Amino acid sequence: MTRSRFWKKHAVFLSLLLLGAAIRVLYVMGTPHSVREHDVWGHIAYIGYVAENWEIPPPHGNSQFYHPPLYYFLTAPLVTLGKEMRWDNAQTLFSIQLVSLALSIGVLAIALWIGRMLIDEKHRKSFVLYGLIIATFPSLVFFAARINNDALYHFFAFAGLAFIIRYWKTHALRDWVAVAAIIGLGLLTKTHIVLLIPIAYACLLLQKRLSWRTKAQRLLLSLVIITLVGGWFHALRFRDEGGLRSTVLGNVEVLTNFVENGLPSYLTFNPVEIVHHPYNNPFQDKERRHYFWEYLYRSAFFGEYNLGAERQLLAITLLLTGMALGSLTVLTLWQEFRAHRLPHFPVLFTLVTVITAHVIYRVLYPYSSSQDFRYSILVLIPLAWAASMPVAREWPVLREARSTLITMLAALSTILLASLSL
Repeated sequence: MTRSRFWKKHAVFLSLLLLGAAIRVLYVMGTPHSVREHDVWGHIAYIGYVAENWEIPPPHGNSQFYHPPLYYFLTAPLVTLGKEMRWDNAQTLFSIQLVSLALSIGVLAIALWIGRMLIDEKHRKSFVLYGLIIATFPSLVFFAARINNDALYHFFAFAGLAFIIRYWKTHALRDWVAVAAIIGLGLLTKTHIVLLIPIAYACLLLQKRLSWRTKAQRLLLSLVIITLVGGWFHALRFRDEGGLRSTVLGNVEVLTNFVENGLPSYLTFNPVEIVHHPYNNPFQDKERRHYFWEYLYRSAFFGEYNLGAERQLLAITLLLTGMALGSLTVLTLWQEFRAHRLPHFPVLFTLVTVITAHVIYRVLYPYSSSQDFRYSILVLIPLAWAASMPVAREWPVLREARSTLITMLAALSTILLASLSL
């Protein structure tokens, strides 16, 4: 295939990829590692420990040492390289940021590939709208500049979901092996990858073309692969910790910022209050940190950060646009759930599984930080898909509203990210 034919065939995909990559590069160039970070000094200490000792650190030697080791062993060579090249500390840390940037662009490419699998060629406009959301969504872009194992976790989580969806379509053994291997590698990166396991097994068990004997064989094969690749780490950690609670969240004993755990925390979503308090504050009650859904929604756009009074009007407009688009997204999801469409089962089950798990996580670990959207980042795929796909017999005015709202959301998100970068 010549270059011109290749570009013509993949022009939309590549254009969206270039747009998202440019936004991420711009954001990284203007965002130091210590800005809008999550426990960055603990992660840097972990990388430094590995670079010095080339062994897994004691899990309670630092608030972040409990994490699985893969991300830190992948980035530690940059510390060694920095010493050889006589880089200063800032240059070494920037090189680690570039790893996050590369992984973020990889996540973008995988998410666009998922969109290709979910959206038929005849819905070309819907794919463009889906891609605009993925390319510009703030909480997805933020991780391009972070020194954090979430950068690698995102890559494995999105890749795992992509191969689950592919396996649902192909039933091919090689795709199933890929799913198991990716989950195993994810377990060496961050425990949250376990959410892919019920999604994968549900997709295996519900396949009609495979016999139950074949399903049992593949289930057993996947368990062996997952255990050999990454499950061993958590088995050993569970043995050492003597309990599931600290195995899942090793720094649970040092966490602060408790939030209320009563029913109002899970039944309240007040759009007026969200407009009045567009930013989260994990340390104070004034910004309504006790209300799970409100905190989760705001954090999807701004994390746990106050982005300043100068961006407040932009932030409010972004939140209102998201809520308007959300109402149309609910229409699509409602129709899909009612229709029980098996072709869309993986993406719908992902939405239910991840959100349910996040609520359970918040109940078990009632801290303000437990409500952050980054723990449910995979729901961006089903939500972007549902937002961009019109429902059957939808009024033309609603279809145009979708296009307008998604274009606005992408434009506002880009303006926000550019303002933070510049």
